Amino acid sequence: MPSKDVPNINLFEGFDKFVHICLYLGFAWLLCWSFHIEKRTSFYYLILILTFSWGIVMEIFQYEMHLGRAFEILDI
Repeated sequence: MPSKDVPNINLFEGFDKFVHICLYLGFAWLLCWSFHIEKRTSFYYLILILTFSWGIVMEIFQYEMHLGRAFEILDI
């Protein structure tokens, strides 16, 4: 979605970063749940890599789409 179409909800400074943290933590939690991580702690590193990689890929896609979205290193 172009950034001009996204509602500007800025409750406090850095609110968008807080939203990113919540989304990525939710993604990581779902991965832990689906892999039954409590039984295999070696998957923590895999989930960390997957979540971080997802953030990088999404930022690259935003940069490449040219729809008014921007690449921000802090959004990863």
